[in-house]
Amino acid sequence: MAVVGLALTAHPPKRGRLTRFIAFGCYLAAAELLLSLVRHLPVFHRVVVGAVAAVFFLLWEWLSRREPVPTPVMASRPDVQPEASVSADHLNELKVLARAYKTTVGYWRTAQGTQNPNLEKSLWDHCPDAGKALEKVDAELPKQEASARTFRAWLQRQDRALWVAGNSILRAVENDSTALAWSVNSDYLWLDGGSGVAPVAPDTDVAALKRPYEELLARARESSEGKALRAASIKLFAAQADAQSELGHVILLKAIYGKCDLCRAPKQRA
Repeated sequence: MAVVGLALTAHPPKRGRLTRFIAFGCYLAAAELLLSLVRHLPVFHRVVVGAVAAVFFLLWEWLSRREPVPTPVMASRPDVQPEASVSADHLNELKVLARAYKTTVGYWRTAQGTQNPNLEKSLWDHCPDAGKALEKVDAELPKQEASARTFRAWLQRQDRALWVAGNSILRAVENDSTALAWSVNSDYLWLDGGSGVAPVAPDTDVAALKRPYEELLARARESSEGKALRAASIKLFAAQADAQSELGHVILLKAIYGKCDLCRAPKQRA
């Protein structure tokens, strides 16, 4: 009987006279058993045990009288249905479009206006985060290109003999690199990108050949034009990375929700 009473405490039954009567009887039996076990204890200890038992009984009473938590109304409404995903064909269209935009961003090209305008608007409607990321790339790209033109003009005012390193130095400044990438191949000193600098013989002082180009890079990094290029490049690189991430997320989606003009009027694809 004591075990039954404890079970009813752990899992309070619904209110009912018969259930409550049985539970109360179980508690009386449990109380009698408890008293028989603690008779050898001092009076104070027996009082404490009795108080604990009374607390447990009151707790059971409180739990048994609690009203059940009502089920949300919306969950029980048969007329409320979850939003349907777009069709498989439209989902594939959006994924193909996202891949195309990833290529566009990777090639440093403006994204908007390069695809079917109806499909383009559809991506913006269904995937607004990806659309905003592409807009950010489109906003930062012309700023970076303008800074690059200004930097190239600065390079052209430097020693003409060093112009061969122009593209390499520009890329180094864009990427905040403090050194140029060099290689020796076929007895020739090369800069990254395939720019040949000078022939190399066994007794050639290669470090001396590199020195004027490394010094030009150092001056370029400290110039106002170089600093402006680097700042513009940082913003563009961040926007490109965010766009690539958002587009990659679209490509991995199993379902896309919402409505666009093509969902309402599929013939507008033409």
